[in-house]
Amino acid sequence: MVLWGQMGDRVLGVNQSGDPRQGLSSHATARADGSVQVLAINKGAADDILAVAFTGFDPTGRAVDVYTLSPGGPDRTSRDAVYNGARNPAPGALPAPRTKTASLIVAPRLRPLHSKDVAAGRTA
Repeated sequence: MVLWGQMGDRVLGVNQSGDPRQGLSSHATARADGSVQVLAINKGAADDILAVAFTGFDPTGRAVDVYTLSPGGPDRTSRDAVYNGARNPAPGALPAPRTKTASLIVAPRLRPLHSKDVAAGRTA
């Protein structure tokens, strides 16, 4: 839920090349300020690269905040979590996301869910 909290209030349509039930699933939203948010979850068994493109929106040159959540152990049964690089941070003191400048395609590498990476990006 902490990553969905970064999402906007208007859900956008998403087209993806793979089966979202088996591999990478993506969700996109927008806010009234014109920013767009993308949440991607890798449910596959291998690393995957996320390539994001937009119709009617050009993020080139804009700041992109990248939030990550992954397990603190070798698989999804771990009771630990790593949020934006910090192991088990206190809910009231979550670390800041990494900020990047968007190019034509934003492509973070997502590890499989069993070694879990969930990423959310937000343009400012």
